[in-house]
Amino acid sequence: MNRMPKPQNQHTLNSEMDQIPLNARNKLQEGLAFHQKGKLQQAEQAYQQALQYHPQNADAYHLLGVIAYQVGKHNVAIDLINRAIEINNRQAVFFRSLGHILQEQKKLWEAIQAHQEAIELNPDDSEIYNNLGNALKKQGNFQQAIVTNLP
Repeated sequence: MNRMPKPQNQHTLNSEMDQIPLNARNKLQEGLAFHQKGKLQQAEQAYQQALQYHPQNADAYHLLGVIAYQVGKHNVAIDLINRAIEINNRQAVFFRSLGHILQEQKKLWEAIQAHQEAIELNPDDSEIYNNLGNALKKQGNFQQAIVTNLP
């Protein structure tokens, strides 16, 4: 099953959190708490406030993209996650989320590219291989889909 990753907890946020102003970190963590409880409006407000303190906060853009996806604003989600990637292109979860949304939008070639980028960054995440295999299968590339999903 191709699933959007759940909002990250404070232990899996960007490894450069110590370089982010304390106010932005606090708002980001507040947003995560709301997000994990399904309080999307409060989470969105907290992420927006984090961006006011730190406009280059890739995690905030990514998580705003996740919220946009969750409320059915897929094009907005793609734009926000792409913004996160522009800021920090070393986070597999950003590409994983992007691939998921693109796949749902039937933009299979772009989804496959995003999944492959996620795999390069985190080759141990089996969910990414599954997502890539599903995209390849939908594209009609059954042989490569089978190879992708082999252990």
